[in-house]
Amino acid sequence: MRRSKPPVLKARSSTSARPRPKRRTTKKATGRKSPSLTRKAKARRAVRSARSRTRPVSRRALKYLVGCALGLFALALAFDLVPRRAGQPSFFRRALALARQAGIFSSGARDTRVAQLRTAVNEALTRSGVGSGDLVFQKTVGSGTPTEYEYREFLVSRTVRLDQLAARLERNVRRLGARVIGKKVGQSRGRRVLALDTGFGGIKRQCLLIVQPTKKAQPPRPAPAASGRRRPASTDLVAPGASENPATLAIIIDDCGYDLGLAKRVLRIGCPLTLSILPEARFATATALLARARGCEAMLHLPMEPVVRTDPNIPDLEVRLGQRRDEIEAIVQEALDAVPGAVGVNNHEGSKATADLLTMMAVMRALRDLGLFFVDSKTTPDSKAILAARRVGVRAASRTAFLDNENDAAAIVENLDKLVELGQRAGRPLIGICHLRPKTVAVLEERLPLLRLAGHRFLLGSQAVKQIASERWNR
Repeated sequence: MRRSKPPVLKARSSTSARPRPKRRTTKKATGRKSPSLTRKAKARRAVRSARSRTRPVSRRALKYLVGCALGLFALALAFDLVPRRAGQPSFFRRALALARQAGIFSSGARDTRVAQLRTAVNEALTRSGVGSGDLVFQKTVGSGTPTEYEYREFLVSRTVRLDQLAARLERNVRRLGARVIGKKVGQSRGRRVLALDTGFGGIKRQCLLIVQPTKKAQPPRPAPAASGRRRPASTDLVAPGASENPATLAIIIDDCGYDLGLAKRVLRIGCPLTLSILPEARFATATALLARARGCEAMLHLPMEPVVRTDPNIPDLEVRLGQRRDEIEAIVQEALDAVPGAVGVNNHEGSKATADLLTMMAVMRALRDLGLFFVDSKTTPDSKAILAARRVGVRAASRTAFLDNENDAAAIVENLDKLVELGQRAGRPLIGICHLRPKTVAVLEERLPLLRLAGHRFLLGSQAVKQIASERWNR
């Protein structure tokens, strides 16, 4: 019996293949999906949502970091290129020099180099004919900080060659690896001014201000002789009261507070004197207390804005144009806090501020509320200080003469004798202003006792202003 062959199944062509129907999810009777499929779908969705959240955040962070890096790079280029084009050291070099001067890389190196620089500067000054007797002002700015520097002012004679001094000083500092950071030459009110800043790596350590008078002091005019008889000189050693017409003077000593030793010498003279103290000076409070303990007076030497600023260090407590009344009152009050027991105020510089009536009226209102008087130093002929004082009702007076415009003992003696002669002719108190300098103190120690022996009277600043103001108001 033959077996039948199994039928051969022909493969279906792709064209004739029927599409398979989509698989339908099995549902329960309640109409919900099966638990296994629901868990898988939830897991997929969680992964997708996590990816969608993390991708944008990472891109944003990357863009932010790239932008910050580009900004810092551009800022670094600006800090590096701009100073170089101006001929100054770059920001990075200055930062490195500041770190070295602060002793970060080598402790104690800063003090050693600064001391060497000061020695080199002093050597150049000495060889140029500038001695310690020509020093009129000295202070340390930023004491205890990495940018600490020394500021000194000198009043030199007309024989000193300022150009040679500057060249010699520049040679000396270059030998130490330092350089002249800033140099200014000018002329102000008949005086030549040379300002030099020296230091390391763009950081100044020694600042010098050298002032030289350009005009020679005029000899005093001889007083006309009366009835052919010689009048006794003010400096003759005669008995008290022997002068026919004694002068009444008040001496105010400006720029006190930086040298306590000179202040003690002045107070040992035993003559009524008034010390005008700068509020930001190191020994301002100590000088004020010492003056009161010795029977003298303390005044506030209030800094005011000048037309030409010779001192590069602008004080924080300075009256300037454009300040509001409450700002000026706050400055005056803060300055007075540094000078306890101050009975009055006079201006330090202030050729610009004292010429403005509104500014001076704000100052006078602050003084009126505190019961203080004002002495106009007359740094400008256009001063409105006395006019403002009259309008507000503050006792005020103007100085008659400066005694030590030239830091020369002979010139100081000559100006003091002129003031005495003016006082003998005026018949009222006159005010003379000088500064706390070694040569000025030496002249006062020598001449004031002689003038008192000759019968001339010396008043405190408050006494002189009271008499002058009462005479003016009674007219």
